[in-house]
Amino acid sequence: MTDSINNTNNKADKKSKNAGSNSIPAAKYGLGLIAGILYLALGLMQLAVTFGMELPFCETLYIGGGIFNAFVLLVTAAVFLTGITRMSNNTAEADAFLDVAFLLSLAFGIVAILGTLAGGLDMWISGEEEIVEGMLETVTPLLYMVVAGIIGYCLWAKELFGKVVSA
Repeated sequence: MTDSINNTNNKADKKSKNAGSNSIPAAKYGLGLIAGILYLALGLMQLAVTFGMELPFCETLYIGGGIFNAFVLLVTAAVFLTGITRMSNNTAEADAFLDVAFLLSLAFGIVAILGTLAGGLDMWISGEEEIVEGMLETVTPLLYMVVAGIIGYCLWAKELFGKVVSA
């Protein structure tokens, strides 16, 4: 009886050790899931506005349409959600998908920030008076969704680049 209990405990310990070696932090999973859902929702809204639909909260969320922004939002959502799906299926590449999704979020967010700043600089050089209002017209969901990329990069960049260097 005692041997069967010890044997069961050993199996459980082995499973937890194996699961721990391939496991992704719960915070990374949670942030990836939330970011993926938000990117998907914003991408679909951006696409709908591009094709002429009027949706509530579009002005509040700075969704003004544009096929490029919709495409970027949807691709980033697809990478996040693929990582989450693979993680649910215990596939080894799940962590890589989440890392790439965080980097995509960061990269496109930086491009959006630089675009907004460039527009403001252009307005300032040309002597326009309403620079802030003009800059707000260039804000897209990519600009504020960069927060997910920044958080993901700050929390897991050392781990990510450690894998890249070791490869």
